[in-house]
Amino acid sequence: MKTVVGAGLGIVAVVAALLAASGRPVPGALDQRALLWVTAVAGIAACSVGGIGAVLERANGDWSNPVVLAGIVLGLCAGLAIVGVAAGLRVGPLQTATQWLVVLGSVVMIKVVLATAQAVLLRPGV
Repeated sequence: MKTVVGAGLGIVAVVAALLAASGRPVPGALDQRALLWVTAVAGIAACSVGGIGAVLERANGDWSNPVVLAGIVLGLCAGLAIVGVAAGLRVGPLQTATQWLVVLGSVVMIKVVLATAQAVLLRPGV
């Protein structure tokens, strides 16, 4: 159940990031900044519900497990992308909020795929 809820929240985060990056008007009059916070909150909630705790549990508490390490690194990248959008950072090729939002959506999508794949492949009885 945690995997389903976590994946669902992750999908909400990805969709919000991509809507914000598209620059198109969104129902409910959410602007790019509001969509950033929807993405951030949904992404953090996804990681809280189906992320590090569940992933670490499936890895038998092994912090050096590749999926755990990838999740940590990707989580740090997502945090940096949130800060990048919120603070208007310009780093290398990431010069606009739209570019940062594409990075954020992509990172969250990769994290959802990794956590879901691990849950499916390591479920009991398989």
